[in-house]
Amino acid sequence: MQEEEVAIYKKCQGARNELKELDDKLAALEKEENCERYVLWGVMVHQGNSATFGHYKLCLLLSDEWYEFNDKHVSKISRAAID
Repeated sequence: MQEEEVAIYKKCQGARNELKELDDKLAALEKEENCERYVLWGVMVHQGNSATFGHYKLCLLLSDEWYEFNDKHVSKISRAAID
C-alpha cells in the first residue's frame, strides 16, 4: 500500500472503533436505564401507485391512544393496526 492509502485506512479504522465504542456505551445506557432509542408517535400512510397519485392518512399517538386521521374522519385504532 502507498503511504496515503495506509493513512486513510488507519483513519477509517479509528472511526470504526470510535463508532463501536459509542454504540456499546449507548447500549449500556439503554440497558441500565431501561429506555428505548425512540418512541413512535406518528405514521404517515400512503395508499396508491405513486406519491402524486393515491391517498394519505395519518396515524397518531395522543394521550396513550392511537388515532387514524383519514380525511374528515377520525377513528380510534389499536397499536396492532400500526404494525
